[in-house]
Amino acid sequence: MSTVSRSNNLMVRVLNIEAALPPLEKVVLSQTSHIHFAYTAVASLYSK
Repeated sequence: MSTVSRSNNLMVRVLNIEAALPPLEKVVLSQTSHIHFAYTAVASLYSK
């Protein structure tokens, strides 16, 4: 695998992460209690 190919794969991953951040940021900023957000986020991970 060439360096260019790895770089392109990394850029695709970064763009996907950046695309997912705005909805998450909106949810976090709208919370009045971040403790509740952290608890529900962790609980949803263990429910899968």
